[in-house]
Amino acid sequence: MSDAAGAEPGLPKPATGRGLRWVLGISLALNLAVAGVIVGAWVRHQGMGARAEIGRELRFGLFTDAMEPGQRAALAAAFLAQAPDMRQGRRQMRLEMAEVLAALRAQPYDPARLAGLMDAQGKRTSDRMALGQTLLRDFINTLDPAARLAFADRLETRMARPRMPRRGAAKP
Repeated sequence: MSDAAGAEPGLPKPATGRGLRWVLGISLALNLAVAGVIVGAWVRHQGMGARAEIGRELRFGLFTDAMEPGQRAALAAAFLAQAPDMRQGRRQMRLEMAEVLAALRAQPYDPARLAGLMDAQGKRTSDRMALGQTLLRDFINTLDPAARLAFADRLETRMARPRMPRRGAAKP
């Protein structure tokens, strides 16, 4: 039979009160954290993160680091206005990388095929770099003297900071 509290004789009492609330609270927090990670990953892969991905690609090294956030956004907008097919270019690059892999594995190996693929990739990269340099020069040329000096100061400060090694980079 059971006693007045509803527990079987000889079995421990069920957890009640504060301890149970703590366990439930921690469980809820962990579930929400996991759900947040899953939803965040889903949103990122649904294209909402594509703008951030493009933003990471539109970097001009220390120059970008020396810009104020609004200036970085304006430069990125100018770049995308002149290169609206950037997303298509990344798709094309992935397709070409598949062709590079096929060329590397081909029997017989064709060095001219690999050279042609790599030349096409280099041309696209060079074109994007030239556009970026032009936009960066245009940005700097529009700064008034005080803003240009502040930019130079931020650039110098950034140059003095030690660089963080890239993830996965070999250590010297």
